[in-house]
Amino acid sequence: MQRILKRLVMMKKKRKFEIIDDNVEQEQQEEEDEEQEKKRRRRILPQVHATQAGNYDKESGVIAFALSESDSESIREALCAKLAALEPTVDLERDVRDLVLARLERYELAIEMEEDEIHKNEAHFVASRFKASSKSALAVLYECYAANRPELYDALLEGLLEAMLADDELSVDKNEFAETMCLAPRVSDAAIDLLVSLTCVREPSTEMNENALRTFKARRVGLGLLALREMALQRPASREILCTALLQLTRRPDVDQQVRDKATRLACNQLFPVVALQNYVLQFARDNARNTALLCDRANTEEDTMMMSIDDARRELGLIVPLCVKHLDLLPELVELVASFESDEHPMRQALDAEVPRLTPALAAAHGAEVTIKSLLGPVVAATDNATAVDAIVAKILLVLAERGSSVRGPGLWTGATALYEALLGLNAKRAAYLISFALDDADTSGFRHVLPTLLSQIDDDAILSAALKRAAASAPFDQHAESSLNGSGVIEALHALEPDNPVPMKRITDALTVCLKAKDTFGALTLREAIDRMTDTNKPSKTLPALLLRATILALKMYPSQFAAFVANTILTRLATHFAIWTNPPLWKGFIMLCTMLSEENGPNCFDALVALPAPQLTTVLKSSDKGAKLKLMLKRHAEKLIKANKLAIAVPVLRLLGVKVPS
Repeated sequence: MQRILKRLVMMKKKRKFEIIDDNVEQEQQEEEDEEQEKKRRRRILPQVHATQAGNYDKESGVIAFALSESDSESIREALCAKLAALEPTVDLERDVRDLVLARLERYELAIEMEEDEIHKNEAHFVASRFKASSKSALAVLYECYAANRPELYDALLEGLLEAMLADDELSVDKNEFAETMCLAPRVSDAAIDLLVSLTCVREPSTEMNENALRTFKARRVGLGLLALREMALQRPASREILCTALLQLTRRPDVDQQVRDKATRLACNQLFPVVALQNYVLQFARDNARNTALLCDRANTEEDTMMMSIDDARRELGLIVPLCVKHLDLLPELVELVASFESDEHPMRQALDAEVPRLTPALAAAHGAEVTIKSLLGPVVAATDNATAVDAIVAKILLVLAERGSSVRGPGLWTGATALYEALLGLNAKRAAYLISFALDDADTSGFRHVLPTLLSQIDDDAILSAALKRAAASAPFDQHAESSLNGSGVIEALHALEPDNPVPMKRITDALTVCLKAKDTFGALTLREAIDRMTDTNKPSKTLPALLLRATILALKMYPSQFAAFVANTILTRLATHFAIWTNPPLWKGFIMLCTMLSEENGPNCFDALVALPAPQLTTVLKSSDKGAKLKLMLKRHAEKLIKANKLAIAVPVLRLLGVKVPS
């Protein structure tokens, strides 16, 4: 015994000589240390002679038990190594080291007692020491760990955690609870279960008002999640089980939604950025999503009561969806997995649809619209049997990205969508047209005209075509330097610019124009008037007129007579007669005659100015084509006389002679 005590003293002296500076006070300090050592021995020596069982120190709360000298020596060596390794992390004060050494001696000198009683009293001691000094409590844990008493150690650790949780002054901000868990030499399964149980908050044993109960639950949840996170980051040996416990909280149905959300944020923002944990977090998310898909498959084969609900599916996807923002390669995997369920009503499909409005803005903010869309090239191109489901999911993402007035919009939307379009065009033109239609909100004139033939030839559903043309009409390209902006009149012009039957059949073009005319909220009278005015502009370089120009003009006149009659009679027909030699284009010439017939009333907007501007042979044709040719000729004669009298319009002499008007000298 004397040899052991002497060795302890020498160890303490050696430690002190390393810490204390070499100065003139060194000898005085050594004397003080020796005096303290003598006092400590005097406190311990009375217990050396205690021979009765159950020796209990009331001051420290220690229940001592006997150990052999060889065991004591091994304990002491293990403790010395543990303390040496611990010192850089935990700054053990002198009194804490004294406490540890003193308790070791009590282990050597006291008498064995029942294990349960030892656990109970030691836990009581640890709890009391924690309130005075958490470092002292940790030192006791290290002492017990060095003594190789796992059952006692687990009981002490549990007692320490319970004591900390019972302390109302312990806050999440101070981080003491998590720090204690990180510094403990070993964390038992029971301790991890205790941490997880904090997130499954049960009602407190005492009655609380609503505010106090909310604070109580928030505090326990915060302590548990923070401790799990810190331990996962700082305890590599237990990292797998700790990560699993934390990641399981993102999907457990027996915890509150707020707890799942907090666990998800911890996993994505704090665990995933750690390189050593990335693969583990990703694999957990992938496995959970796949297992959920398998459960859905199994449920589909059972009765309807076995089906997973949408809320269940959203909970199971609660981790992998936000992780797509951190790791974009997960997005195509998720799309392929969910698209394996073809029905739009499937819980997995509906769950992802519900997440898209939140997921897409985050993806665009983190990676940009172009990169986000191009990441979907894999599942889009590879899709065969599940192509419809894949396209439906991608279409929803494109719709959110193209939403007007949204902060999501950014450069690259049309570029990314065009990449999808070009990749699919040679494989399945119908799918290419369908997907590009959802990005037309960001198209400029040249981009729209590039894809328009495919849209018309491949989309045979008028509802889908109408929606696509409306999106194009409301286009607002993000790129301010686009070649030209696109609006409703631009869409009408683009449709008229198509050459019939090359490559788009004439019927598809006329059907598309009819679809536009029916959408009065987008393609109203003002839009049609602007389009017709621009197509007949006398200053445009080309004098070629669209083949369907007058068909659209006639339909517009029938739909909006009060708004179009004067405009067509006084502007459009006159331009056609004076600048475009309309009679040289037989199909358009028929439409011209039809318009003249519709606008041949003397009382109201009429086509008389345009008719008298025609050459005499062509005017003759018009008069013969009209079922009221004689009456029309008489009205034209009176109109020509008025013009000559007012000197407003020069009329060709052959026309005057045809009408029977006296030729002015």
